Amino acid sequence: GNGDFQLRPEAIKASLTRDVKLIFLCSPGNPTGQLLRRSDVQQILDLATNSLVVVDEAYIDFSLDDPASTCMSWVAEKRYPNLVISQTLSKAWGLAGARIGIAFAPQEVVAVVDRV
Repeated sequence: GNGDFQLRPEAIKASLTRDVKLIFLCSPGNPTGQLLRRSDVQQILDLATNSLVVVDEAYIDFSLDDPASTCMSWVAEKRYPNLVISQTLSKAWGLAGARIGIAFAPQEVVAVVDRV
């Protein structure tokens, strides 16, 4: 099994086809609070060049690891054109009823989302 609640990049690679358009990853995961290894997320981003990879960091504010656990800097550095980071104010700020969220993504991805 996968008792450490981590990604298995080899298994994901084996499942990737040109038809896969979206990969959704949660870090840290709920209910374990386990952060995904950044090296595994990078592997997925490198493998899935035809897919949008969303890293949901809804619980990142509860992470006991250092602030470098977020993948946010990769968007700012423009490292991965297929990366979207999602976060929410609902969890850490007690705004569950408001459902306020934010996405950080390359300008090209934001432009497409703005048209929807």
